[in-house]
Amino acid sequence: MDAPTAREKLRSATSDAHTSLDRHGLMKCLLEAEIPADAYVRLLRGYFAWFGPWEAHMKTRHPDLVAKFGSGRFEKSTWLQNDLSHFGPNKTPADLPVPAWSDDAAAMAGFTYVAEGSTMGGSHLAKRLPFPGALSFYASYGPELMTMWRGFIPKLDEVLTDSADCDRAIGAAKSAFEWFDGMFDWVVSGNE
Repeated sequence: MDAPTAREKLRSATSDAHTSLDRHGLMKCLLEAEIPADAYVRLLRGYFAWFGPWEAHMKTRHPDLVAKFGSGRFEKSTWLQNDLSHFGPNKTPADLPVPAWSDDAAAMAGFTYVAEGSTMGGSHLAKRLPFPGALSFYASYGPELMTMWRGFIPKLDEVLTDSADCDRAIGAAKSAFEWFDGMFDWVVSGNE
């Protein structure tokens, strides 16, 4: 039997956190397309609060990873800006604390795993949500989605070469899931 791949280790180790996020009340509203526009804007602002700094950190501190994974994976904040502009000017990222980005490549690969995984579920939401013109983030790579995902998976094995690398990636991925769960709580709360 072959040893598990980095993706298999990440998926197994984060399955509880992923399931928790999938069961969040906000996710139910998204899946049923019953999210009010103001909550959707808050959600986009919350995503922007994470993706903007993450992309900037990756581009400045980990250009080697950006090149390996493909620079197109680090443009999600542009999608979010496009979506937010649909709701008017001056829609800025939410003022939420983000994880302490690491200079460790394995940890940043773990964050990237969560970021890329979010595009998989997002494609289903893009078909349901009632916000035409504001679905770039969820539509993500469009018809190239599966090609992009399949291209990403082997790159994880190139970056995460041993169990210590995988452990650091898993820790980062879990913290990303926890952050998104907290951000979903913030969206639902309506508090600035």
